[in-house]
Order: sequence, then C-alpha cells, then structure tokens
Amino acid sequence: MYNVFPPPFYGYPQNNITPPLTASEFERGIKIAMKLKSKEENKIKKKEEAEKKKKEEDKKRMEAARMRSLTGIEWFIIGLLMYPIVGPAYKLLTHNLEVFSSSIK
Repeated sequence: MYNVFPPPFYGYPQNNITPPLTASEFERGIKIAMKLKSKEENKIKKKEEAEKKKKEEDKKRMEAARMRSLTGIEWFIIGLLMYPIVGPAYKLLTHNLEVFSSSIK
C-alpha cells in the first residue's frame, strides 16, 4: 500500500535491504562475471580438446592393434604354405597315437 516499511516485528528476522549499486560497482560486477564466463568457456574448450586427443590416441592404438593381427585370408594363406610341413607331421603324430592306443588295449 504505502512505500514505507513497517516497524520490525522481533519474532521474525529483519529483511536485509541492500542499497542500489553505483555505476562503478555495476561495471566491476560485469567484469567479474565476464571473467568467470571466460574461465568456464576455457574449461569447456580444454575438456573438448582432451576428448579429441583421447579419441585420436585410441584410434591410433586401434590401427596399431589391427595391423598386428592377421586376417582370416592371411591365416588361410599361411596354412596353405605350411601344409607340406605340418600335414605329414600331423599324420605321423596321429598314426603314432593310434599305434600306442592299440598296444595299450
């Protein structure tokens, strides 16, 4: 109703009414807010850069791991090349196992 504050009632805490800001205080507050905002933006940029760097490192590791492992076709070619050596050796081993198993019975 009126623009006058009522006298304080001692059962409740008083309202803290702050005086209006001066122009220099307002400018100082804006500068502080801009600094805080730029710090937050820098943190976000650093975080994004760290994520990009981590993704690139993971990608390099994956490529290195892929280069070290052989594909199915390469294993097939290695198997074809090794058959003249491994095939007769396998036959000898299995034949010897059959001979030993028959002698045990």
